[in-house]
Amino acid sequence: MIRHGSQRKWSFVVSNCGLFRFPGGCQDEADVRLVQSLGEQPVQWDVVSGDAYLRSSSAVEEQVLRHARSGSIVVMYLMGAPRTPATAAALKALIPQLTRRGFRLVTLRTLLEGKT
Repeated sequence: MIRHGSQRKWSFVVSNCGLFRFPGGCQDEADVRLVQSLGEQPVQWDVVSGDAYLRSSSAVEEQVLRHARSGSIVVMYLMGAPRTPATAAALKALIPQLTRRGFRLVTLRTLLEGKT
């Protein structure tokens, strides 16, 4: 379903997964209420991986490792080259590093339901 904000220049798509990420993390209370009224749960992240603009996997790794905390939600763009060429390599290195640091990777749904 596609909805257009009455006072917004952007539109968004509501999916069947029940979760909604605002583009660019930009929203206000009215936006949140609208998304909730459509039966979706708004989700915000707290760690920007930088893979949308960083070209080096080590730079993406450093960004995530510096900011990740228990319960963090890391936003990454898994489009691959040429737009996000560092993502796959960064993930390959990040997952074992985060695990060694005591993090347990879970699905977003598991995290939000508090089943961690």
